[in-house]
Order: sequence, then structure tokens, then C-alpha cells
Amino acid sequence: MSNPKKIMHRLKADPLPTILDRAPANVKYLAMREFRYKETEMIEELRRKVESDSARQKMIETQDSEGLWPLDEKFSIEETHRAMQFLHQLKILTKLFNYGDRLEHDHIKKGLIALIKFQKPDGKFPLLLHHHGYALLLLSKYGLAANPLVEKSFRWISKKQRHDGGWLSSTMVPKTADPDAVKSCVWTTMVIVQAFSNHTRLKNSDVCKKGARFILENYLNIEPPSLFPEPNAWDYLLPNFNDQGIFRGGTLRFLEALTPLKEFHEHKNFQKAIDWMLAIQFRDGLFPAVAHTSVKGDHMVTFKILKLFKQLDAEIIEND
Repeated sequence: MSNPKKIMHRLKADPLPTILDRAPANVKYLAMREFRYKETEMIEELRRKVESDSARQKMIETQDSEGLWPLDEKFSIEETHRAMQFLHQLKILTKLFNYGDRLEHDHIKKGLIALIKFQKPDGKFPLLLHHHGYALLLLSKYGLAANPLVEKSFRWISKKQRHDGGWLSSTMVPKTADPDAVKSCVWTTMVIVQAFSNHTRLKNSDVCKKGARFILENYLNIEPPSLFPEPNAWDYLLPNFNDQGIFRGGTLRFLEALTPLKEFHEHKNFQKAIDWMLAIQFRDGLFPAVAHTSVKGDHMVTFKILKLFKQLDAEIIEND
């Protein structure tokens, strides 16, 4: 079982030099800002490289006056078009977050305002519960968790928590099944718990704690109903940008959701996840995008894991 004091010491190799030498500019920038924050000249130089990235520039240039990024396809049914526009907004804002863009950038402010405008009067966002949870997670990451409209959406999703502590969209319940007898979806729940654990106040709520217990008890579960029923679903550490891909993250998302919740760190499954993560590290220090499948490491995944281990080690030092 892992000892959090020794997580960084148990790495097979320090991946930071490899990241700073070989990673794309955006990952280097994120890593410098997180681990070498005093080296301001290098950080500014990397930021300039990130801002000149052609894919990033194209996203900024195509944003319309309302803060939306236009869809390539026009849907004839207005409600469908609105839902797909909402999902597209989530994807673009996620991509820009990975470039290091933050709330102080005008295009991010406009994009987030446009995202919030997708809310219904009761606080509900379009599509299913995992889409709603992901919108809250993204808004929290950008620093808007305490916004009154965002708080309304947290209240809405809180009321949808089920008796087992998890969440499950009604469309995922088999038609012949008794809804009350069907277990909640661990992936849907994980995204929602991660949103709550990124909220300074609500991470201490009973809703968040019940959700955390559910995902702890269902770690490595692949039983239906599930967004990702494939046997190796927990191995997918790097989200992608297809319609379902942003909800991936496997064991890494599991740890990210629970890391801000200190009271659960001694749970056997949290410790098991840390041990597993350490075991899949490559000799060069990097971690795979898909464990047991990827033949080389991924820089973004490695940065996120390193940041997570840093947070866990800092917590132990703080308590000593």
C-alpha cells in the first residue's frame, strides 16, 4: 500500500526534465508554471510560443461575437442544434484550458458567458447528467464555481443524486428494468464528484461525500449501465475530443476527483489506484495515454499525474 509521503520518491524516474525537453509548448508551459514558477522569463517565452500556435489562433479567430464557436453542421431541429452547440462549447473550452488559457483572456470570458447562457431557468444544462457535471467541472476549473448561476446548477444536480450516492441519466436505464434497482453510472458520478471536489465549499458537502464513497466502492467496475463498458475503460488516462471522449480519464480522473477530499485518501481503493499508477510508469519517467496499450509515454498525462502527486505530497507535509 502506498505511503503518500513517498509518492514522488517512488517514481521510476523524474519525468519533469523529459517534459521540459520534449513536450509540446503548451505542456511545457503548464509544467513550468506549476513546478518552476519562479523562472518567469522562461514562462513568458513559452507563453509566447503557445499564443502563436496555429490551432489555438484558429479557435480564437472563429469565435463569434456572442462567444460561441460555430458548428460545422447545422441541425434542422433547434433543440438538437442547441445541444450540439453546447457540447462543442465544452470541447473548445477544454482545448483552450489545455493551452493554459484562463479567465483573464477575453475569448475565455466570452466563451464561458456563452456556456452559462445554455442554462435553463432551473439551472439545468443541455443533454445528460455527465454533460451537466462536466460543464460544472469546467466552470470550476476556470474559477467560476462561486458564480450564483453556477451555484444554481450545482443545486440542480445535487437534487438528482440517487439513493446509492451516484448519478444516472434516465436514458441509460434499460427499458425493462426497474430504475430504482439499477446501480448508478460510475463514470457519470466521477465527473460530477470531480466538479464538486473542485468547489471550495461544496467539496465538504454531504452530496460530494456520498458521491465519493460511491466511486470508491465502484473503482474498476465496468458493469452496465456505463458510459464506458469496455474491459479496459479504466486504462484510458487521456481524454479525447470525440462526443464521449472528454469524459474519459480512467484511473487518473478517479484520483483527480478524490485528491481534494482528504478524508478518503486512506481508503484501500484510493491507495490501490496510486500503486497502479506508479506501476505503469515507463523507465523514461513518462506515463501512457492508455495503460498496457500505449508503447510510449504521453506528456499531458504525465504532467497531470505529476501535478496530482505533488498535491498529495504537499498535503502530508502540511499535516506533519
